Amino acid sequence: MKEITLVSPPEGGISIEALRDRVHQLRADMPEPFSDTAIQLCSDFGNALFRIAPRGSPLQTLGFFLRRAHLAELGAELARACPRNVLYAPRGVVFLIPPGNVPALMAYSWLFAAISGNITIIRLPGAASADVDLIVSCFEQIFSGQPRRTFFIRYQHDDDLTAALSQLCDVRVIWGGDETVRRFQSIPLAPGARDLAFPDRYSLAVISSNRYLELSAAGRDALIAAVYRDLYTFDQAACSSPRLLIWVGSSEQSQQASSEFYPRLSALAASRYRCELANVISKKVFTCEAILNQGVDSQSFSSNQLTVLRMDRLTDLTRRHCGGGLLFEHFAESLNSIGNFISRKDQTLSYFGFTSGELAEFARNVAGKGLDRIVPIGEALTFSHLWDGYDLLQEFVRRVHIVPSPSALSETAAA
Repeated sequence: MKEITLVSPPEGGISIEALRDRVHQLRADMPEPFSDTAIQLCSDFGNALFRIAPRGSPLQTLGFFLRRAHLAELGAELARACPRNVLYAPRGVVFLIPPGNVPALMAYSWLFAAISGNITIIRLPGAASADVDLIVSCFEQIFSGQPRRTFFIRYQHDDDLTAALSQLCDVRVIWGGDETVRRFQSIPLAPGARDLAFPDRYSLAVISSNRYLELSAAGRDALIAAVYRDLYTFDQAACSSPRLLIWVGSSEQSQQASSEFYPRLSALAASRYRCELANVISKKVFTCEAILNQGVDSQSFSSNQLTVLRMDRLTDLTRRHCGGGLLFEHFAESLNSIGNFISRKDQTLSYFGFTSGELAEFARNVAGKGLDRIVPIGEALTFSHLWDGYDLLQEFVRRVHIVPSPSALSETAAA
C-alpha cells in the first residue's frame, strides 16, 4: 500500500485510502463560500505571516493581501457578480500542485480554494524551501485545533498516487513549466472535474521614450525602482517578470532614453541585488547563444547585475531566457507596431507613459493573440484574483441555479 507524507496536520505517513476516507467525511458538511469563520482564519494566518516574514518580502506582501478588510471585499465582489436565482457553493475538493520557484503562489492558490469552502490537498514541492516551511509553520500555528479542511502532503513522483488524487478532486490546479503541465494533464480527472493550468508564460515591458525623457531625476529614480521590483524580486523567474523591454518613440529618443536608463538600473541593482558567480556565468553563456540563435544585433549594456541585448527585429526572439537580470531590448515607433509579436504565451505587459485609451486600443488590436494583464511598471508581480485569464473568485465555486416555480403551479400546490 503506497503512502504519502502528511506534513500538515503533522501526522507522517498515511495511505491514500485513509486520506480519501477523510475527504469523503468532510464532504458531508461543506461550508458556504467566504464564511465569517473562513475570513477570520485566513486573516489570522495573514497577520501571523506578515509579522514573521522578512520585511518587504513576497511573503509579507501575501500577509498584507490576506488582511480581513481585503478578504471581505473579495467576498463582496463575488456576491455582486452572482446572477439572479443562483447560489454559490464550494466545488468540493481542490488538488493543488504549486510552483517550485514562487512559493507565495502556493498560498494565494490555497486562499481562493479554501475561502470558497473547498477541501484542499496541496502537494508540496520536493525541493527544500525556507518560504514553504514558513507558510506551513504559520498555517499550523493558526489552524491547529480547528477542523482541518486543508492537507499539506509530500510524495515522490508517483503517477499512481497522482492518479488517485486526481480522481478524488473536483478541481486540479497545476503550476509549472509546459512539460510539468503536460505530464499532469495526461493523468485523467474524474468526469466533471476540471483543470486550472498555469504553464510557462512570457512577459514584457513598454516605456514611452518621450515620457521617460520628460521625467525629473527623482521621477526617473522612482520608475527605475519600480522596474527593479518587477525584474529582480524572483530573480526574473516569475512568469510576470519582464524579459523584454521595448522603448516606444523615435529612434533618437529611444536611444537617448536607453543610454540614460540602464546605468541607473544597474547601479540600483548593484546596491541591492546579490549576484552569484553562477548567475554571471549563466548570463554570459546565454548571451553567446542568443547572439547565435535569437537574432541579437548587439549587447547594448553589460554589468554583473544587468545584461541588455539589442534586437532590431523581434521575429527571431524565441522567448527562451536565463533570468537573473537579462533584458532583451527593442525600439518601436508605436505601441501598435509590436502587435504582431504578441502570442498566446505572453502573459503580462507592464507599461509606463501610455494613456488608458492607448492601452485599450492596443489590447483590442492583440485580442485573440495573447496577453492577460496590462499593468503599470512596478505592479507586474502584484497578485490578483484575475490571473492568467482566470477569475479565481469564480473558478472555485459551483453555481447552483434555483429556478422558481411558475406561479400557476405554486397556486395549484397550495390548493
